[in-house]
Amino acid sequence: MIFTHTRNKAAKARDQVGAEEAHRMWRIVKHRYLIIDHTNTLVNFIHDLEFKLILNRLVQDWSKDIKILENELNKYSVPSPIPNLSDVNVSGNPEMIRDCQTARIVHMFLARDVDILIDSFRDAYVNDDVFNLFKELSEKAFRRLDKFIRYVKVKGWIDFPPQYVNHQADTQERIDSTTIFNLWHHLSFRYIAIHLTKLSLSLTNDMDFKFVLTEGIDHMQRQTKLLEKELLKYGVMLPERYPEVMPTPDSSEHVEDKYLFTLILEGMKNAVTLQAMAIKETITNDRLRRLFVNLVFEELDLITLLIKYGKLKGWVLKPPMYRP
Repeated sequence: MIFTHTRNKAAKARDQVGAEEAHRMWRIVKHRYLIIDHTNTLVNFIHDLEFKLILNRLVQDWSKDIKILENELNKYSVPSPIPNLSDVNVSGNPEMIRDCQTARIVHMFLARDVDILIDSFRDAYVNDDVFNLFKELSEKAFRRLDKFIRYVKVKGWIDFPPQYVNHQADTQERIDSTTIFNLWHHLSFRYIAIHLTKLSLSLTNDMDFKFVLTEGIDHMQRQTKLLEKELLKYGVMLPERYPEVMPTPDSSEHVEDKYLFTLILEGMKNAVTLQAMAIKETITNDRLRRLFVNLVFEELDLITLLIKYGKLKGWVLKPPMYRP
């Protein structure tokens, strides 16, 4: 009887979903319905057959995601939004809209999709299945956006932002002004995060947590070397660093490990937001956009591991649950 009760309790926990997780699933489906409807309409005005094929594949890909999300909504008794039309046939003058205009609209859809999914990932940590689904969808959205930007650049259907020109740079590689800022901003953010993590390391008494923090510092220091190398290549002055040595306080009894854990986790989520912004804004330089994609994938993996660790410790905050 005791084992049966334990199994039932574990199964019930798996079937629970946070209030915000339920809303985020609904929100993603609603957005997918919207962009599928609009994309199906735009396809009727496309002249380039290759471009039409790409958009049809996007619609198919989004539709597969919708099926998965609809199953999740049904699983947790969350009502779904009004579904999209199965197809849209529009008669009219095909010259009403040019392919380059359609490309810019779809680019906007893809960028917005990244925003919605990253916000969903940030707010999901109650249900492991939903959390992992948001992570998978986010990674797919980054890949889609990166691939689409590369395609429309070849077609000449995208506007290039202001370029960063420094005649003292050690490279002829072109780069957007905003990409320079995002590299600099992310390096500055990493310096702050390393300093904060060292402070947390000096305050915690939990040996397991000390190991986790030490691993995190090593990982961030490897990233800073990469970012520093890129900025120096373009002749950009690096942001100010913090002292390498962190004095050990006499007492840490007034600072809870749970608080330090939450502080670190929120910082990592903020890093994902910065990386997502950099990916969306980096147009000219495909290599650096890919660099930010790799950084955000690493961050998503590390957040996943940290949340699992926090749940074992009982440090993860408990938000309101969804009540159908």
